[in-house]
Amino acid sequence: MFDKNFKKVFGVFFLLIYLFFILNISFNSAAVCSVVTESSCDLDYQEIMLYLSDSSNAHAALPLSGSSYEYVLCCSDLGEGVVSDSCSPENKTFLRLSDTLNAHVQTPSASPSYPQSVCYSGFEFISHSTTVPAGQNFFVIASLNEEGNNSHIGAPDSYPRKIYANLSSYSPGECELRNLRWKVDGGEIDDDTSWVPDGKRVELYASASLECEGLSFEFRIYENSTDELVDTFTSLESSYHAYLIVNETWNAQLIEMEDNSTPKYYFEIEEIVSGRLFISDRSQLKSLLKVYPREDIEVCMHYLKSLICSYDPLKVADYTVNQQQNLPSFCSGEGIDCFCEWNESLIDVGTRCVGSWRGTYGGHNIGKCTLTPSNIINNCDESGLMTIQTDAEWEWADDNPNESYSLDCPSSDYVAWPTGGPTTCYYDPEGLHERCRDGSLNILCPAFIPLEFFNAYNFIIAVLIISGVYFVLSLKKQKKEKIK
Repeated sequence: MFDKNFKKVFGVFFLLIYLFFILNISFNSAAVCSVVTESSCDLDYQEIMLYLSDSSNAHAALPLSGSSYEYVLCCSDLGEGVVSDSCSPENKTFLRLSDTLNAHVQTPSASPSYPQSVCYSGFEFISHSTTVPAGQNFFVIASLNEEGNNSHIGAPDSYPRKIYANLSSYSPGECELRNLRWKVDGGEIDDDTSWVPDGKRVELYASASLECEGLSFEFRIYENSTDELVDTFTSLESSYHAYLIVNETWNAQLIEMEDNSTPKYYFEIEEIVSGRLFISDRSQLKSLLKVYPREDIEVCMHYLKSLICSYDPLKVADYTVNQQQNLPSFCSGEGIDCFCEWNESLIDVGTRCVGSWRGTYGGHNIGKCTLTPSNIINNCDESGLMTIQTDAEWEWADDNPNESYSLDCPSSDYVAWPTGGPTTCYYDPEGLHERCRDGSLNILCPAFIPLEFFNAYNFIIAVLIISGVYFVLSLKKQKKEKIK
């Protein structure tokens, strides 16, 4: 089938691959070092060895120096050792610095010695060389642009002269995942960003040890209050980004809750071959993922649940209040804070989520204006719009710096309330209470406003009409078949 020359070439090729594999095994441990930004060094699995002034050709600073450098020399899977500047036979020196900050570096054997040493307690042997040391489990910490003194430092592949280290306690371990978290639009969620609409694409992230590379994982998503399994999917091979991050994506789902509450989600990861489960520690998550209906949310009144109303994930409060106060930029005024709030007492106007605003001045809370729907003019069947008329109610803040007077208030900075008779003088130098006015706004008809013409009787009539049309069409079809 194959000629002899082909077999020889194939044999040599296979031998080269085999030797390459063996040689790599002979001096590479699981540890890996790289130059990254400080925020990219995941301290769950990685350790900062030095701060660097740049990504290459850099000056260095001690790891505990409080440096403001953006870059760090970041190493993974170093075992149980510790970086310090107190070196000894157990804490082997791998580099010396000319100062604690903004320093040149030198190899430990150079003379005269720089005053600051950097050492690591887990290293068994250190070599500064342009050639790979003999033996096993060596890895490159960094590289130097000069031999001896006055050197700059770079990533392991920046310069020919490298710092090799042998880990004394290294032994290949098992895959570990930590710091499970949700990400939305590239950022980790917290209480302010944890709300997403139904169908939103989110990411499930975890920090991974090097032993996880190439493994396959199953992701399982649960609702938090019921521990109900909502979805499960498999990553055929772990998806790695820089600095050992394993992740998958999911389209958020809005499941129906028995108590009509908002679903909140956590997730688990299981390594498929070994069956080892990595449970997301819910107490360590910044926030559970919360999902709300994907609707045409235009104003506060469109929110159907109290928790979503109070959070206002689509940030419609400003638009709502601006329209009700008939001032396009009202909520952007100094000392004005607009928000949506749930009013449980509203039962006759089709909504319980209302627009409100608080007023402050000079660090003092003045009061709150609640704009409560008093009447809804429903034109949904004609124009698809409805008019919401609102009554404004002003409430002085409990901590308003007020004064009690039997006659007049002490100055124009105070307002007598209520008017007439003995009054309390409330602090309001800007007259914020006078801006709390009745108003109205026109909005798209939300799904929770029923169409007036479509009731139970109309439903029965509609079914009868559809059935009648179907019956007539059936008769016509039978007549045509008889004519044929």
